Amino acid sequence: ALNHPWTKQDYLLLIVSCLVCNFDGIEMYMPGVVNQAISCELSLSYKQEGLLGVIMYIGIGLAVLCAGKLCSRYDRRLIILLSLYASIVFNILSAVIHNYLTLLLSRALIGITVGLNVNVVVIFLSEGVSSKQVGEKALSLLCLI
Repeated sequence: ALNHPWTKQDYLLLIVSCLVCNFDGIEMYMPGVVNQAISCELSLSYKQEGLLGVIMYIGIGLAVLCAGKLCSRYDRRLIILLSLYASIVFNILSAVIHNYLTLLLSRALIGITVGLNVNVVVIFLSEGVSSKQVGEKALSLLCLI
């Protein structure tokens, strides 16, 4: 039923989408791993430790609300590139910060960039694929992730 060959652009779009989704998955996994070490180093209470763990998900929720409007107003490629660059900067900042409030702000901004990345990649992938191949390529993306 699916006799359409994949083009070079389809493969490139699939690989880039997979890399961005893997990058965001690692970003969401890492705070749970290093949260104990951070709480010991900064002498955080249980409330502060819990807020540090959940603030990124709050940022993701805020970004989901704004992603569609930003993508409609500006170019999707521009939004995803700015979001990836901002994510790199905020990750480097969160690695060297030794203050709780600035670390909290940095993790919230990382959450916003992760929320933008995921939404824009899904939109970008669905627009770049022909309507006859959406199911096949979406399944391939899920298998690669």
